[in-house]
Amino acid sequence: VEVPTACAIFPKELLAWPPKSYAERLYNVTQWTEMPRGGHFAAMEQPELLITDIRKFAEVWIRHPSLQGHNNTIFVELFTDVYRDTARIIKRAITNY
Repeated sequence: VEVPTACAIFPKELLAWPPKSYAERLYNVTQWTEMPRGGHFAAMEQPELLITDIRKFAEVWIRHPSLQGHNNTIFVELFTDVYRDTARIIKRAITNY
């Protein structure tokens, strides 16, 4: 897979992730983050960690060489919408939990 890929590894995940070296053989891993806490329901357990990681990846992704020369505005708008929607969903989930 040539598309830039990010992996957020949470220590309390239900299943173990393969080693980074294995993931890099299959994917174009441009970001590998080993989180200090959280698990399978990371969006509810550690929303700030997850959102920060997604934002970091999005900033790198829109600068990927395959997108150079293209109008990146649509990608910036897409990720902005994703941030806003994700934050809203997480807040609602935590409030109702």
